[in-house]
Amino acid sequence: MDSDIRARALRLLARREHSRAELRRKLGPHVEEGADLEALLDDFTKRGWLSEERFVEQTVRAKARKFGPLKIAHHLREKGIDETG
Repeated sequence: MDSDIRARALRLLARREHSRAELRRKLGPHVEEGADLEALLDDFTKRGWLSEERFVEQTVRAKARKFGPLKIAHHLREKGIDETG
């Protein structure tokens, strides 16, 4: 099972950057009893595969032409990124 969640997470991250909260939300319904999703997310962060900093940079770059700073900040909050972090 653990490898199923790991593979699913890697597929999601291969498509685009995700925030930790967004990845947790997407993987949550697929996690079986006793699996430690937080440990997997910690491992991905430690390995550099999951980076909120890269997620923010990618999001800002992609939306900067179309939206202003308030709209971008709102979008980031929706994805689990707080403004203090």
